[in-house]
Amino acid sequence: MHSMPMQILYDLSLQHRNSSVKRWVGMLSLCLWALLGISCSRSTFSLISVQQGVSNVTLLNEQGKVLESFESLSLYVETEDPKASDLQIEVISPDGASQWNFVAEKREVDTTTYYGSSNLVMGNSLPMMQGAWKVQVLNADGRTLSDTFTIETYPERRTPLDLTFDPLTKTIQMGKGIAEYKIQLLDEKRKVLYESLQSTSEIVIGNLFASMTKVKFIVLAYFDDHTDMTERISITL
Repeated sequence: MHSMPMQILYDLSLQHRNSSVKRWVGMLSLCLWALLGISCSRSTFSLISVQQGVSNVTLLNEQGKVLESFESLSLYVETEDPKASDLQIEVISPDGASQWNFVAEKREVDTTTYYGSSNLVMGNSLPMMQGAWKVQVLNADGRTLSDTFTIETYPERRTPLDLTFDPLTKTIQMGKGIAEYKIQLLDEKRKVLYESLQSTSEIVIGNLFASMTKVKFIVLAYFDDHTDMTERISITL
């Protein structure tokens, strides 16, 4: 008499455990398929190129007086993922003593998207360290890429000031030997209001841009064969 209820309870217990196992296996399968779907839906995240260059930067005040001179590293990466966003970049000097960690600026050049910064500075009058530098790129989804780049030995460095600036007429007189240069006019937030390539030795800024009251910075850039570097000159108005 007592064996029947025990047998029934035992059968129900087996059915309950089998049902739980089936549900657990089913949920596990769904989770695995979901993870597989996520991994398959991810676009490829890899580095196509690392673009870098060192510039010699000279800062002038409105009277044309030199305020500061230093070297600046520009570093931009191109990734294979067209949907990459909110990239965080870390740059480490060869000796590991200097490190930059920043949210990458996005730039479009001839339909190609680059991420990086052009304002990595060691300090006033300090040259960029030569040797192998490290760069790490962190995607918003947690994926990280690593690479290295090398800053080569440059010829003897100098601070060429191959221009004069007249604050009254807002006229720039370029020095000899500069065949072509790029000029940018920026507002107080450093937003580009105007830019172009110029080849004239004398240029009146007011003839380029009518709303001069909005212009707070004038930036000129050209390549100097003597230093084998890009020269950038910034005038604060």
